Order: sequence, then structure tokens, then C-alpha cells
Amino acid sequence: MESDIKSAVIEALKHVKSEQGSSTKIQRKRTSPKAAKQQTAIGNNILQAENINNVTINNVSQKKNIVIPPPHGSIGANSFLTERIQGMFNELGMRRAERYKDTAYQVMYREFKKAFSIPKNQKYTTYLLWPESRAEEIINYLQEKLDNTIKGRKEKSASKRGHSIPYLLGKTRELHAMLGWKEDNYRQHLKYLFGVTSRADLNKAQLANYVEYLRQKIDEI
Repeated sequence: MESDIKSAVIEALKHVKSEQGSSTKIQRKRTSPKAAKQQTAIGNNILQAENINNVTINNVSQKKNIVIPPPHGSIGANSFLTERIQGMFNELGMRRAERYKDTAYQVMYREFKKAFSIPKNQKYTTYLLWPESRAEEIINYLQEKLDNTIKGRKEKSASKRGHSIPYLLGKTRELHAMLGWKEDNYRQHLKYLFGVTSRADLNKAQLANYVEYLRQKIDEI
């Protein structure tokens, strides 16, 4: 009897050890090095080999500013046209800045580039390389924009009622600047036209005639 009990105990112990060994094998299998490696591979910020084709690499080249002198016969080679167009840009920018503040110039240049099909990667001053024949197109565009500002609309409305002397004097200053005339230049023309050397000596009708004279001079260029 006693020997039978010992045999039963020994067999029971063997059975328990067998089950523990089987469980250990299962656990080891679940945490095998291969599985651990796979788990690590799918962690955050890990690039999977099978997904490499989905990665886009942007090769950005270094930007270089290339300076190109305006060719002969271009707008940029004509100092008068350059100053006139840039003056109109400056005037338009200042008028818009009163309303749109810091974004005025940025929007103005973007609209100009869009209107004249200038690529986004080029500056608006690309027009300086264009032939002189396109200057009128640019000037007309800018004048239309100027006329559509608050100040421009006020001036247009005033023109229907008749210009005042202060307005006409201001217009002569603006046209003198467009022509690039200094004081000595316009005084010679005043002497030739009206026999005086000062705009203060002109009446309203004479000032209006002088403004038209200056506009004709600009159109002749």
C-alpha cells in the first residue's frame, strides 16, 4: 500500500512538471526573438522596408539670385520709363496702404504678376527686361488701378465738376515727376507757353492747359 502511494505521488509530480514545461515553451514561443524584432520594427517613427516606395524626397536646390542687365531697347534700359512705372507702383502702393496696411504692396505685386502672366518664381521687376513697346500696357494697367483707389475715384468725381487750382497744381507736380523735369526744366516751358516762370502766376484755365500740355509730352515719349 505504502509503495503504491509513493508511485502515485511520483506520477503526479511528473505530470505537473510536464505541464509547467509545456507552458514555458508556449510563453517562450510567444516572446521569441523573431517576434520581438517584429514588434520593434512596427514601432513609432520606424520606416518599414515595404513602405519605402511611399516616401517622397524633395530635392531642393540652392536658390541663387541671377542679375541680368536690361538689354538694349527694353523698359529697364530707358531711365524715363523705369522711373515713371516705378513711380506709379509707389503711388499705388501708398494709396492702398492707407486701407490695407502691411499687405498692400504684397497684394499689388501679386496682382500685377498674375495680370501679366509672370511666373511665381520670378520677381515683378521682370518687366524691366521686356521691350519698350509693352510699357504703355503696364502704364495703362497701373493707371486703371490708381483710378480705382479712393483717391482716384475722388479725383475722377472732381474732374466732372471742374478742377480746383490746388488740384491742378498737384497734378503739375505729379506730371513733372513723371517727365523727370526739375525746376529749371518746367520754368523754361512756362516761359515759352505763358511768358511767366512760376505756376503761381497762372490762372485756373492756364493751369488746366498746362496740365494737358504735360500729358501730351508724356504721350510723345
